[in-house]
Amino acid sequence: MSSRTSKVAILILVIVLVLGPAAYALSAADIYVPTSTYSDYNQAACRDHIKIGTIKHQPSDHVPDAVKVPKGNKFKFLLYASGYQHYQCKVGTQGQPGNWTFVGPVAYLINDIRHDSFENVCDRVAFHHLEKIDHISGVAWSGIIRRDHSTVVAKAVKTYPSPDGENNIPWLLAKANYNWGVGAFSDVTYIYRTKTYGGRAPPNEKCGAEFPDGYEYASPYKAQYWYYRHDIHLD
Repeated sequence: MSSRTSKVAILILVIVLVLGPAAYALSAADIYVPTSTYSDYNQAACRDHIKIGTIKHQPSDHVPDAVKVPKGNKFKFLLYASGYQHYQCKVGTQGQPGNWTFVGPVAYLINDIRHDSFENVCDRVAFHHLEKIDHISGVAWSGIIRRDHSTVVAKAVKTYPSPDGENNIPWLLAKANYNWGVGAFSDVTYIYRTKTYGGRAPPNEKCGAEFPDGYEYASPYKAQYWYYRHDIHLD
């Protein structure tokens, strides 16, 4: 590693340690692209002493009113995600323009960007994916560590444009529809996606021109996911 690279790395580390995990700036170089399914690592021996959700205090970052979690829910933990947002090209008929349809996410999640890495198999604690089982369909988060087999499936209920630019997918609030298994996601009620980077579909005019009908485009992205549960103290 060069002297200049070392100084930059040290500067980033100092910023993160002082300002906290929410201050970590996302860039294209940080995006980790999954190359296989989460099941490959579900029983990895290195996961024996790892748990999901080590950051249990909600960051002080401002949450826009449009995507605030309803009262009666309490912050549980946050995770960092890196992977793809998938879209499919649907070519229009009779001269109508094409458009991109959202297919689903494919991403790994880690506990803390300050000392965990997406490239390290043992640091990946969850998988973000599309779930389709019988009557259940939606985006899901599943534990992939040995002692956590929980899953939450949710649907977006509110969105907010990314303050960091239109090239980033919006921040959003998703409401849990289904939970199963024993673990970190078994009692999650809401998920807040924030600090997004990338993940947008190509312009619609490219669907049918540069990309054929049915083509699935994988757009790299990164984000934070904040998880909430029911606040039993308000009962």
